[in-house]
Amino acid sequence: MKHLGALLLVVLVAGLWGAGSASAQAGDELVVNANFAAGGAGWTFSIASTCGNCWIDIVGDDSGPERNMLMWERTGSGASGSALAAQQRVDADVSQYESLWLILELRVIHHSLPNSGWWSDRNNGNGEYPIQVTLNFTGMDGQPFSWSSGFLANHDGSTALRNYTLVPLGQWTTQAVDLLLPAAWTDPRGFALPRPARLVDVIVGGSGWDFS
Repeated sequence: MKHLGALLLVVLVAGLWGAGSASAQAGDELVVNANFAAGGAGWTFSIASTCGNCWIDIVGDDSGPERNMLMWERTGSGASGSALAAQQRVDADVSQYESLWLILELRVIHHSLPNSGWWSDRNNGNGEYPIQVTLNFTGMDGQPFSWSSGFLANHDGSTALRNYTLVPLGQWTTQAVDLLLPAAWTDPRGFALPRPARLVDVIVGGSGWDFS
């Protein structure tokens, strides 16, 4: 599997139970047009009505020739929160998978909110991050739940959520994790999630104050 450079390249690779552990190079790829080589095909873009001076689009990637990336930006927020995103419907049975690899290539250029946001602490939210990935599932009991994680360059420690990774500002970073490992399969507060039955959709984007 070849991964092209992207501001957000989203690949989900799943391995079957009893077939040995999946790696980042083998298994069933669940996201269509994960490297945006076909532009926005398979993805739906959205910008919240409160998100002024916001945009999200497929643009050329400055890290190499003939590559695309999904890029977004928000400016002039006035320290008020909002969000934008790209979403893909997956609707895949994942009940028989023993591993679910999420592979990302990403770059945080700027963010003015220095933490995961007070609103999520008080309202059981998933956090506000310049780059965030949310996977919506249904469990074996048919109830919906989400796995969500964010990426940012700095965190001042003033908010409680744990679902973030610090990455170098302005640098391309590759992240690969098997989400079904116990250390990764947690909610934003660190509690274990239920066993997934179906992956409903994938949402990538940014939220917070100013971010790029």
